[in-house]
Parts: sequence; structure tokens; C-alpha cells
Amino acid sequence: MLRQAVHAIAALGTIEAVSPVYATAPIGFAAQPDFWNVVVRIRTRLNPVALLDAVKAVEVRLGRTPRFRDGPREIDIDVLQYDDVIRSEAPVVPHPRMHQRAFVLRPLTDLDPDLRDPRDGSRWADRLSKVKEQAIERVADGASLLPDDDG
Repeated sequence: MLRQAVHAIAALGTIEAVSPVYATAPIGFAAQPDFWNVVVRIRTRLNPVALLDAVKAVEVRLGRTPRFRDGPREIDIDVLQYDDVIRSEAPVVPHPRMHQRAFVLRPLTDLDPDLRDPRDGSRWADRLSKVKEQAIERVADGASLLPDDDG
């Protein structure tokens, strides 16, 4: 599913980097399998709203079924950060809860340990060190998710 998502995201622009894949225990509703998480850095001509619409369409194409908050899902694609702070109903960028989640911050800081929160300039890596203990395990190299030269 992650490979299919990364291939679909590649059609939205140019993939610049893919983090390692991490497995993490679910937050909230615990009676579900571990989540697998990856961060993809993309250069795109899409504005943030169009990008969010596009990734949500990818979720639908990949079979995401609406359930309940924090429940099981086939795929969940978020826009974590854009060039600037965006405060609208959708999207809110940076993602409003990413600073609380090791499963977001660990792969994000793997891609760029000096990346900063555009709201206050703090480094996401420093925020990661303050996240309460969350089980997170590296399970794969993100490069294995990239499309090969033949598409």
C-alpha cells in the first residue's frame, strides 16, 4: 500500500526524498494492527489545497474506507508541511498534531534534521526529543518504495 501511495504521489510532482519506513503502535484506538509510516518530500506546482485534494483522491483510489477517528484505515496521507504556514479549514499546515507524534517526526527528521517549524522556527528534531515515549521501529528503507525508471 505504501509503494502504491508513493507511486501515486510521484505523479503529483517530483519526489525529492523518501524516509525509512517505521512501524508504530496505533494511537487512540489500540485494537488494530501497527501502522507503517513514511514521509515523502515532494516538489510540486500544486498549491496546498490542491495538493491535499490530490492526496485524498489517492486515498480513495487505494481503497480507504471512512470509519471512526483514529480507527483502522487502509491508507492515510497528510500534508505535513508546505513552504509557509497555512491556517484554513483544510489544510492546516504544518499538520496540527505532528509535534506530538514520533511516527511523524522520526521519519521527517531522517529526511532533514534541520527542518524547522515555520510557525516559531524551532527544529522538528528538538521536538522529537520531547515527544513522550512511543514505540517506533524502522522496518524498511524508503528507497524501496520509489518507482523504478520504467514508471
